Amino acid sequence: MQFVVEKTQSRTGLHKRTRRLFIVSRNGAIREYWPSKTTSVKGTYVKGEAYKVDFPMISENECVVYLDFVLNIKKRVKGKIHVYDHKGELKLTLNYDKLKLRRSRGDRSYFWPVKILIEKLNIPVKRINLMTGVD
Repeated sequence: MQFVVEKTQSRTGLHKRTRRLFIVSRNGAIREYWPSKTTSVKGTYVKGEAYKVDFPMISENECVVYLDFVLNIKKRVKGKIHVYDHKGELKLTLNYDKLKLRRSRGDRSYFWPVKILIEKLNIPVKRINLMTGVD
């Protein structure tokens, strides 16, 4: 499985896209995954860089969190958060819009790495709804 990690912006600088990959462990340790071997790919917008990376090898008490955020012309952030287990299976998908996190699909019990990540990265969240979505 491969992910695109990017930080790009439009020519005018009004639109920006950020995709980042983190490894979160149960004890609260966070590290951004950046391997030595990457493949350069074309990003969403013109300015910036984008790379294709392989799924990291992690232990059973760790999860991979893939953040995908877009900043639009009105300075509003929208995006998705995907949580993968150590086997590479997608366990939880959350939507981020208007400072709210809403479960789209997946298992609620895999919310713990997202909670650790939003606290450590200071991502502003006003409300969290884990009761919506599909199991």
